[in-house]
Amino acid sequence: DDKFLKDFVDFLNTHFDSKKHLVLCQKWQGHEFPTGENVFVLDNLMGIDLSSNNIKQVIWHSLFHPDYVKYLYAHQDVLAKSYWQTWGGDLYGAPRDEINDFVRSNFKSYGVAFDQKILQTQYPQAAHKYFKSPYLNGGKLDLIEKLQRNEGGELRIQINNSSDASTLEILLTLARFKDENIEIRTILSYGDMKYKNMIIAKGKEIFKEKFKPIEAYIAPHDYFQFIADNDILILNQNRQQGYGSVLASLCLGKKVYIRSNVSTFEFFQQQGVNIFDSITLKENNFQDLGFYAKNQKEHTQKEVKRLFYDETIMKEKWQELFDDI
Repeated sequence: DDKFLKDFVDFLNTHFDSKKHLVLCQKWQGHEFPTGENVFVLDNLMGIDLSSNNIKQVIWHSLFHPDYVKYLYAHQDVLAKSYWQTWGGDLYGAPRDEINDFVRSNFKSYGVAFDQKILQTQYPQAAHKYFKSPYLNGGKLDLIEKLQRNEGGELRIQINNSSDASTLEILLTLARFKDENIEIRTILSYGDMKYKNMIIAKGKEIFKEKFKPIEAYIAPHDYFQFIADNDILILNQNRQQGYGSVLASLCLGKKVYIRSNVSTFEFFQQQGVNIFDSITLKENNFQDLGFYAKNQKEHTQKEVKRLFYDETIMKEKWQELFDDI
């Protein structure tokens, strides 16, 4: 259960035969839950038998829950036909013990949009067969394109998409612009909560009323409007995060900064998408901070829409996975 899964299940049941796909989903964070005759709430894996020969593939959308790992270790016949669609944190923060290492090394294939090098380093004995089956991570294009920035002359800057130590670093980097006409925004309803109060205190100390922390959960549509109201998105985390936020921001013509030593930066550069380096922000003057050449912006919007929002292309990629039996 996460903010993009309902859109994914709707996509799945629109483009494929729902009678051939069973969706088991746990309710977790209170997001809008997927619906459909093939969707069932999963409380736990007790009594679930996925060994039947009629079940050709088992696709695990993230692997955060330790019970799933234990299940796969105990049912290695299921593991042999299983696919792991990684979400980032379930790879970077995976426990390193015998059971976890065995399970995570023995999937039939891996869905890692950016993090193949990380997976190869952590699990060198894995088969390293990959699938490229994306989510509608940035929301639906027709809805996003209708969004407009709400009025206001200030430069609106969003730092990160969750509570993180790297937010403090960017607050200090941007401190020299505290007297400019700016608004600093950051999401603090997710992430590492031990940094939340430090971020709020430092933000208010530096930027006073120009600092706008968001502590409550924002529903998906409202979050996309929040992104539309930005001028700049800065993701300064040390690992891949905020894929959906990045795509929506780029689609809306926002200037996006990501650390150049993170896999996401290299990935977008390879796709010909204009991304800026958050590490070099300390070298920018205020004019450079928000400047985004029109031709760069238009090229990026066009490429992002083509590469990441075309449901025909997405269908082809998922079909490739479903044919792998």
